[in-house]
Amino acid sequence: MEPIKSFVPLAKWLLRVALLVFAYVVYYENVMAFDFSSKYFYISLAMIVMTILLFFGGFLSSATLTVISGALIFLLSVAQMFLSGISLATVFQFYTPAALGFYFLARGNKG
Repeated sequence: MEPIKSFVPLAKWLLRVALLVFAYVVYYENVMAFDFSSKYFYISLAMIVMTILLFFGGFLSSATLTVISGALIFLLSVAQMFLSGISLATVFQFYTPAALGFYFLARGNKG
């Protein structure tokens, strides 16, 4: 069975929305706590801002915003793996946003 290539743009938008939902579920409470002394507050705030920028980068003809947002999402996710202590649970938690960030870093808006 052949893949349906016309579904690729829809699949990319579903990935963007999935990243938004993930950011809301995982990071929203940290941001709303307004604990300015916590490094997790700033990481959570950056992740939410980057996922929003990644989403809106899909509407632009230039891929710059998508690539930069993807790179920062990837780097922040990897940083969180190390800050939270490398364990199987933290790798599973932060693998998905890291993989999606890397995908948009590599592909941009192509598709």
